[in-house]
Amino acid sequence: MISAKGKRDQSVHRKEILRSKIREIQRLRELERQHMAETGYRKRIGESRDLYRPMLNNFYLRDLDAQIELNKRIQAYRDQKEASLQKSNSGLPDLGSETPRKVRSAMCAREARILAVAEEKRKESEYMQRLEQTRLADEQKAAEEALSRRKMLQCCFEQQIQEKCRAIQKR
Repeated sequence: MISAKGKRDQSVHRKEILRSKIREIQRLRELERQHMAETGYRKRIGESRDLYRPMLNNFYLRDLDAQIELNKRIQAYRDQKEASLQKSNSGLPDLGSETPRKVRSAMCAREARILAVAEEKRKESEYMQRLEQTRLADEQKAAEEALSRRKMLQCCFEQQIQEKCRAIQKR
C-alpha cells in the first residue's frame, strides 16, 4: 500500500515533469516564433527590393526608348540641316567645300557617340535583367532548401518530444 506522502510525492513529481515538458514546448514555440519573425522581416526586405528593382528596370528601359527616340529626331534634324546646307551652298559663291564636310563629320561623330551610349545602356539593361533572373532563381532555390530543412528540424523536434514522453511514461 502506498502512503499518502508517497502519492503526494508522485503527483508532485508528475507535475514537475509536466511543467518541464510545458516549458520545453513553450521554449520551442518561442524559438519558432522568433525564427518566423526574422524570416518575415527578411521576406519584407526582399519584397521591397523586388518591388523597386522591376520599377528601376522599367525606368531604365523607358530612358533607353527615349534615347532612341532622341537619336531619331537628331538624325532627322541632321538630314534636314544637310539638305538646307546643300541648298544654300548652291546659290552662294564658293566658300570652300570644307565647311559642309566638317559639319557632316562632327554630326556623324556625335550621332555615333549617342548610338554607342544607347547600345551600352541596352546591353547593361539586358545584363541587369539576367542578373535579376538568376537572383530570383537562387532565392527560390534557397527558400525551398530552407523549407525542407525547417520541416526536417520540426520532425526531429517532434520525434525528440515523443521519445521524451515515451521515456517519461515508461518510468
